[in-house]
Order: sequence, then C-alpha cells, then structure tokens
Amino acid sequence: MTSPAENSPAPDAPRVIVLPDALFFVRAVPVTGATTPVEAAVQAELALEGLSPFPPAQLYFSHFWAPGADRALVFAAYRRRFTPDQVESWEGAELVLPAFAALLGEAPAAATTMLVTSPEGLTAIYWDRGPVPAGVQFKPLAADADEPARAQARDE
Repeated sequence: MTSPAENSPAPDAPRVIVLPDALFFVRAVPVTGATTPVEAAVQAELALEGLSPFPPAQLYFSHFWAPGADRALVFAAYRRRFTPDQVESWEGAELVLPAFAALLGEAPAAATTMLVTSPEGLTAIYWDRGPVPAGVQFKPLAADADEPARAQARDE
C-alpha cells in the first residue's frame, strides 16, 4: 500500500490552475524558424501582443508549440475577469491554463477534430496537420441543454 506522500507531486512540480475553456481567447499563430522553446515563446508572445487589445501584463497567457512546428497555439484570459478572492487562491501558481490544454501534445491524424464537453459548453480542437492544433473554438451551452441542442452545437 502506498502512502499519500508517495502519490503527491514532487516538491518542485509546477502548480497549474486549470480554468474553463470559455474564459480564454485562443489563436494559432505562425512561428517561423524557431528551433528552441525560448524562440517559439518569444514569437508567440509577440503575436499575442498584436492580437490582444490588452498588454500581456493584463493577461494570464501561455502557448503550446512542438519542436519543428510552424505555428504555436496561444491562449490568454483577461486578468480582470477574475475576482481578487479567485486570484488569491492561485498564489504560487506558475501556469493558468484552459482545460483543453490537457489534450495538447497529442498528435492525432490529419484533419481530426476532438470535441470536449464541459458544464459550460463544448470545445472543438482541430488539427489539420502536425502536433499543434490549427484552431480551438468554444460553444457555450446551457447546463440544462437538451440532446437536440447539444447535437446542434456539435454539428456547428
């Protein structure tokens, strides 16, 4: 039998806060000639600065990039959308990510779309080629949405 300490994360493991997909702005952006994660991160942040009406200091943001990929997926949430109590509970977090980020790193076949349901709605992640998705879209759904409404959202 294992003790709870054996199942807990290593002391140096980053603390990650996972939030609903609906709270994030998501775009695939070009990354040209990046050969290192640092180069890709710089290009992703610069692209985000051009896309967002808010400066990065007012955002929780990150990106996903795979070595050799010609694009990165950037995602950002406006900091003011969250109450001081929420933010206080995240103290020490190194990353604030959308829930769909747990699926990044998969390398599905070309022209694959994954649909992820959540209490807030439906997230579609589309890969046209390679490990970095071409796009992510979120469709809000009422918690009490019936099956025809959910089917319509999936079709859209």
